[in-house]
Order: sequence, then C-alpha cells, then structure tokens
Amino acid sequence: MHEMLQIETARFVQRHLKPSDTKAIETLRSWLADPIRMAPLNLPARELDHDVVARYVAGFDGRDRHLVGILGKDDSMLLGYRLLEINRLHARATLHVLIGDPVMRRTGVLAETMIGFYDWLFGEAGVNKIVGDIVAGNEPALDRALKSGFVVEAHLKQELRDQNTGRFLDVVRVALLKDDWMNSRQNTLAGY
Repeated sequence: MHEMLQIETARFVQRHLKPSDTKAIETLRSWLADPIRMAPLNLPARELDHDVVARYVAGFDGRDRHLVGILGKDDSMLLGYRLLEINRLHARATLHVLIGDPVMRRTGVLAETMIGFYDWLFGEAGVNKIVGDIVAGNEPALDRALKSGFVVEAHLKQELRDQNTGRFLDVVRVALLKDDWMNSRQNTLAGY
C-alpha cells in the first residue's frame, strides 16, 4: 500500500482501512449482511466471514484503488466509507459513498468530510474528474451530490438489474470537474 491517507476534521477521521482494523471489519460485515443498507447500492445482502472481508480490504492498493473509512474522531467507530477507483491515464476517479450508520445520515458527515477528501483527490491524487452513479429514485444521494457541485451528465436507462426483484433500474451519472471544485468548495463551506 502507498502512503496512508489520513484527513481529520473536527468530528471525523478519514483514512485507508486496513485488514488489521478488526472493529471496522466487523462493522463492514454487519452492513454487508443488512439488506436495508445494501439496497441503495443495489447489492445483495451477504453474510461473510471476517477473513473474507479482511481480504477484500487488503485488495485496495492505496494508489489506484482506495477504501477510505469515515470514522468518529473520539471513538474510532466506522460510520461510512468512500470507495474510490482512479484511472490514472484519464485522471478520472469513480466514487461510491456509503454512510452505513443510519444515526449519522443527514448529520453533515459528508459535507464535513468532503472538503479535505476532494482537495486531496483533485490535488495530491492528480484527479481531474470524479464520476458517480446513483440509482434513479435515490433522491437523498442525488440531492447531496448536486449540492456538492456535481452535475448530471447522463440518465442511463435500464443500466442495472435490481438484486432483489430482477427488474432493470435507471442510473443517474453525476460528475464533478477539478475546475469546478473551487466554486463548489466555497458553496460547501458556506453551507457547512
């Protein structure tokens, strides 16, 4: 793994998760087994052994593939994560975000942690564009993305198969460019 990422805010720490993070691995296991938490990600709920999840975490190299935990600063509890894949050739990052602790949703976790994270991504990590796919109908996620400066680039028809029903779902593709980040950053700071 490359240099460990660590970004601190008043309430949170964002850092690469490691296979040795026993408490975080157990939290991830519980989220993966919960159909309610997995539904917005369009993933099936699965009961996985600790070692399987630890090996999954070990598969992130900290250069092109990142699993960045969002942890409480006081108690180091895993509250969510940012899963990031960087295409170095095109300076593009694909981002997936989950706040797995339902108590922490809509409490400003993403707003507070995104500034340092996106500054790192557009700066040190050398990314020019962040893209994300949001299942159509997930209005809280789409609203958060738009308020953060992302723009809708496409509405992809029947892009994913629902893991529970088998029916096809539309996806909204959103993106944020490095050049647009500074304006978005100021708006995020003002609303934070």
